[in-house]
Amino acid sequence: MKPDDQRLQMLLRAWKAPEPRADFEANVWNRIKQQSVEAIRPAPLFFVVREWLVSRPAWTSAAAAAAGLVIGLNMAFAIPHAPVAAFMNSPLLDSRTVAGSYLGLLTEGAR
Repeated sequence: MKPDDQRLQMLLRAWKAPEPRADFEANVWNRIKQQSVEAIRPAPLFFVVREWLVSRPAWTSAAAAAAGLVIGLNMAFAIPHAPVAAFMNSPLLDSRTVAGSYLGLLTEGAR
């Protein structure tokens, strides 16, 4: 053994490792339990839907687009529309304006 090795051996034998606290093991187990409980919590709906769409084949994108169209059309037809006659006295719909001419074409038919 070299002299440097003996000196290193003496230093390593003299070195005192810090003692862990008395509740160290209990704290470690509590942190493990906490992390496993957090992993069990359900993800928000947005992330679930996003993961479902990303992990599926291309037909899921088409199905999502079709569902969006169905929902959009249902919303469009569900909203009550005001009758056109209610706005006929508006100055913007005078027959000399672009909007009035367009409305005339729509209500009277194209010539």
